[in-house]
Amino acid sequence: ALGMTTFWASDFIDPRPDYNNFGLPQNLTTKIPRRTRILWPQPGETGRLEAMQFVGLTGRDLSARAQPPNLGILSVSYPVRDIASAAAALQAKDVKPAYALRAFNWPPYGNVKMFAVQSPDGALINLFEHKRQAR
Repeated sequence: ALGMTTFWASDFIDPRPDYNNFGLPQNLTTKIPRRTRILWPQPGETGRLEAMQFVGLTGRDLSARAQPPNLGILSVSYPVRDIASAAAALQAKDVKPAYALRAFNWPPYGNVKMFAVQSPDGALINLFEHKRQAR
């Protein structure tokens, strides 16, 4: 619904027990597939979103706690040129806002207009409009 395209999609299992930057114990790196998807709103490094799922691991579902205020990363934010058009386009796709459009001062951007939608697993995706100031 947001118009992102897939940059990378792959599943991976280490061929031998090894250290990794995900905190996965070494004895599980050869047993637990990591399903990875990288999406981007436009080609380039800016705005890429990397999602990873550890297939087969179980644990507590803490997604209900992913509501502000909270510590940690709860959302991603993307600038749009026209917030009203973005909201209308999502509404036409039956995407309902998680938080209504509001205006506020958001350093370093200054005055912005923002609303949020939620991903299927509850992550917040903020869309915001700001007018660049002449320097």
